[in-house]
Amino acid sequence: MTGLSEAIQRLSQISKKMGVTLKTLPTFKPIVMTGTISEMIKSGKLQQVKPDEVLRSATGEVLFLYIPDHHYLMERIKRGTAEDTPEKRNKVHLFYCATLQGMGIKGRRYRYVATNEHSGKFPIKYSDTDERQSELNVCKYCMNLLEQDKFGNYYNFDFKGFSKHYDYAVPWFEGIPKTLYNIDYPPDWKQISYQIRSERGWKCEKCGKDCSHQKNALDLHHINGIKSDCSRKNLVALCRSCHKKEPFHEHMKDFYEP
Repeated sequence: MTGLSEAIQRLSQISKKMGVTLKTLPTFKPIVMTGTISEMIKSGKLQQVKPDEVLRSATGEVLFLYIPDHHYLMERIKRGTAEDTPEKRNKVHLFYCATLQGMGIKGRRYRYVATNEHSGKFPIKYSDTDERQSELNVCKYCMNLLEQDKFGNYYNFDFKGFSKHYDYAVPWFEGIPKTLYNIDYPPDWKQISYQIRSERGWKCEKCGKDCSHQKNALDLHHINGIKSDCSRKNLVALCRSCHKKEPFHEHMKDFYEP
């Protein structure tokens, strides 16, 4: 039995005991990742894999995880409020750390991509037409889980040495892509938005507010946080008040401004 099969079997057994299925994993209580890697493997929080296998999640291959969408940073650079440095860019994750657990619970798991790139430079996007190879720092929460400092620090990390040294499975996301996704709204976003809001009766799907007389007061929210994913299952019509309550949307203005 391969390490991947063992991991799937282990996770299925745990799921049955908890009365849930693999599809409901985002509702799991976060795993407290403490101690060294060896200690976590011994306790079963990390699944050991065979020497000839790459790092794997319970349902697929995983090495390093990061969010390639850096549109937010470009906007700050244009406003002169940030510089394009590794400290300001998104971070690379080695473990199922507190950040990844929080993002999973908030439905943001699919914003990540997986890669076995160990040069220290990763493909990121500032827009769909602006892709670059840039240095990314390691997540500080992940660094706290390392049992030794032989791989450097979070801003000067030896990804190659780390990937050669450890063999374990991260009990996390299924279906993480290995290629960059589009980060911008599609060209016909306005038409898509109008059509779907119309199909849903111009009503907030959370509080029921009727926005038919003020259509600009009803937004479309991308559940997984990826603006290019305009599949109907990923879009929910929300009034501005409910939209602001969604994770990472606290910055939104109270009223629509054309």
